Amino acid sequence: MTNGVTTGTTNGTTNGSSGQPTLEAVAARAGVGRGTVSRVINGSPQVSERTRVRVLRAVDELGYVPNMAARALEDAVWTDPTFGEALAATVQRLRPVMPRPAD
Repeated sequence: MTNGVTTGTTNGTTNGSSGQPTLEAVAARAGVGRGTVSRVINGSPQVSERTRVRVLRAVDELGYVPNMAARALEDAVWTDPTFGEALAATVQRLRPVMPRPAD
C-alpha cells in the first residue's frame, strides 16, 4: 500500500502497469466525480474554490501525476482534422442500421 492506495491493482485505484494512483482514486478521495478532477487538473474556472482545494489535497495525498502519454493521445485525436471526417463517415455508414427513437 502506498499513500493509502493499494498498488499493482486495476480496480480503479491505481494504474495496474505503473502502480500510480488513477483519476478515479483522486475523485474518490476528494468525494467528487472524475470530471471534476479533470476540470481542476486542466485549470477550468468552473470549479468552486472549496472543491478545487479538496481535489488538489487528494492529488497531493495520493501522489497523482497526470498520464502525459494519454493526454498527448487525446490531444492528437481531437485536434487531428481527419478525425472529424472519419467520425462523420462512420456515423453515415451506421445510420441505416441504428435504431430509430420511438415517437
